[in-house]
Amino acid sequence: MNSLRRAILWSVLGGIFILIVLSAVGALIGSGELGRAAAEAFPGHPWVADLFGPQRPKELFNSWPLVIFWFAVAGLLAAGLAAFRRLVAAPAGLAMHLGALLVIAGAMWGSDKGHAMREALFGTVKVPSAYMPIMEGATEDRLFADDLQTPLAALPFGLHLRDFTVEHYPSDAATWALLVVAPTLDAEGNVAGVQEQLRWRVGEELAVPHSDARLTVLRYLPHARPAYAEGVRPHVEVALPGGERLALDAEVGRELTIRDAPPMRLKVVRVFSNLRVLGTGPGRRVIDAPGEGDNPAAQVQVIGPEGVWLEGYALAMETPVRSPDGELLANLRFSRPQPSGAEDDPASDAPAMELLLSCGGRQERRWLIVPRGAGVARLALAPIILGRETADDDMAAMMAPDLYLVRPVGPVSDYKSDLEVREGGRTVARRTVEVNDPLHYGGYHFYQYSYDSKHEAYTVLSAVSDSGLAAVYLGMALLALGAFGRFWAGPCRAFFSPKGNPNQTANSKRQMTSGK
Repeated sequence: MNSLRRAILWSVLGGIFILIVLSAVGALIGSGELGRAAAEAFPGHPWVADLFGPQRPKELFNSWPLVIFWFAVAGLLAAGLAAFRRLVAAPAGLAMHLGALLVIAGAMWGSDKGHAMREALFGTVKVPSAYMPIMEGATEDRLFADDLQTPLAALPFGLHLRDFTVEHYPSDAATWALLVVAPTLDAEGNVAGVQEQLRWRVGEELAVPHSDARLTVLRYLPHARPAYAEGVRPHVEVALPGGERLALDAEVGRELTIRDAPPMRLKVVRVFSNLRVLGTGPGRRVIDAPGEGDNPAAQVQVIGPEGVWLEGYALAMETPVRSPDGELLANLRFSRPQPSGAEDDPASDAPAMELLLSCGGRQERRWLIVPRGAGVARLALAPIILGRETADDDMAAMMAPDLYLVRPVGPVSDYKSDLEVREGGRTVARRTVEVNDPLHYGGYHFYQYSYDSKHEAYTVLSAVSDSGLAAVYLGMALLALGAFGRFWAGPCRAFFSPKGNPNQTANSKRQMTSGK
């Protein structure tokens, strides 16, 4: 019997040692250090670096040899409970052994092999890990592979992305960046963009990269607003069915009569710098989105003798407004004329820059003015470079560089997804997910994984199955309690008892002596 106990004890210690080695190797491979070293050592053999790719640790710990190893370790721990009877009578030792068993069992239950086994034996389909790309305002219930295109499974509920926001650390730059973006052709004839930042000073002439043009910054206003010529303001163009054209100033509260009998008028109730529509159906929201973007619009009401008849939106494109029975009332178009310049405005957070552009003996003064709430202003250089007006299909104009005035931003500090869980046509849960703060629902944890860094229009969630997680947490708690009982509770109890604490024993003797 003693030989069996020694064999079990040494086997358990050997299994723990192997587990430590495997964990260290997996961590080293996962860090990418071995992959980089292999790539440097064998530059002409990429397959060698692939042997140590970041996906290898997961493949290693889910391989059949490791599955057999996990079962062996679990069996040894169970055999230890049977062979060492004192463990059953010692609560601390029993808790530690049961905790280790639960951790291994939970990890096996939640592994890829565990999911595959349950699907084969019980028909339970649950994806161990997958991804969910979701557009802002959309609802998604499909799980995808890591290519974000191959569907793996469908959830019995959907996740609706109400809103997505990216937060940045403050930027050290006080002045907005002036960039030149020039289209170029690659070896295959595809159009690509080359970006270069200009180091400018007021009054200093600079060459514009990728062109013969030159520029001089005449003025830079850190806080500015557009200035318009007298009588020229943003407005709503109203085209009536009879051919008459009217203009309604794009200011809240302004009204315009469009019909006398019966009397009917348009009223501006809201003006947008960057109109965005979030969601569909009854939950749809129309917002003036902050940050980058430029989609001016005006919300108008059609008011008749009995009050508000209907509401609509005047966009940058012509938009028809019809009565409930389908009659065309007017065609609306939001018109925001080019400003004639800019002026100081302490309340504004956007700058403006006046430029002197020259090319081929021609000179022009132009303004780069950032619209309110936007993060960028663009100026096409094709007219000054080519010396003529350009069209949308003008290839020479399309290959000319553009100037951009761009808001300085610091590194990304956080990105958040405002999610709703929709099941059976109703919202059953809602949570804002951010890095290391997931949503847990329906047997999955949904983590913030990635996002659309260019337009911030969608997010990518990582969906991880929670199978076996409760057993792992319970096992870790038992391990902690057992370790505390084994290494702290006993010594503390002995220390504070009169027999175990020499100071207390000496005090007791002195008290007994003085009492005599």
